[in-house]
Amino acid sequence: MRRLVGASVALAVLTACSGKATLSGVEGVLRQVGGPAPGFDRPTAGTVTVYPDTGEGDGWLIVELPSVEPVAKLGVNSTGEFHMDLPSGTYLLTAVFVGGYPCGAQRVEVEAGQYTEVTVTCPVE
Repeated sequence: MRRLVGASVALAVLTACSGKATLSGVEGVLRQVGGPAPGFDRPTAGTVTVYPDTGEGDGWLIVELPSVEPVAKLGVNSTGEFHMDLPSGTYLLTAVFVGGYPCGAQRVEVEAGQYTEVTVTCPVE
């Protein structure tokens, strides 16, 4: 997946063994799916927000977790592609596509030194 210029929220993770900085995070695509038959599945512009995992919200159509401070927020262009550098941990990704419609929240595990691929899906009737 290519990196979008200015799309990274740079957070380096220090590797305990070598002391060198290695990057980890999430990369993926924001997509709209649905519509009248035959339907569609296409990338879309919008905003992806990353929250620390609180154990709530997975799979729900939510825009934000009002009692939780986001870790990162990123505008996504019409390719739908996003890339965020994050420390290892478990996160909840939420998104809205242009027009303010929420997407399904998704729990993501990020391992040190690796990028987790994720597709965030926004249903459209």
